[in-house]
Amino acid sequence: MKEPQNLKGNEVIITDEEKIIAVYPYRDSNETKITNLTKSIQLMICGVPQISKDILLKTESIAIQNITKFCINNKK
Repeated sequence: MKEPQNLKGNEVIITDEEKIIAVYPYRDSNETKITNLTKSIQLMICGVPQISKDILLKTESIAIQNITKFCINNKK
């Protein structure tokens, strides 16, 4: 976000030891992107009402395949 946003108070805030890295469901921090310097990742799949666990698991599988194909394998 270019400008600070006022939150309503019911958002899920994801942090590390130092800073906010995501405001769910709005967006991730620029610092969480995968780059050529990335050594490891943690993938977090979050659901919303009316999205089944099966769809979330399928989405997780597709994300892992794409990260592996386009990010990890390209670093070799």
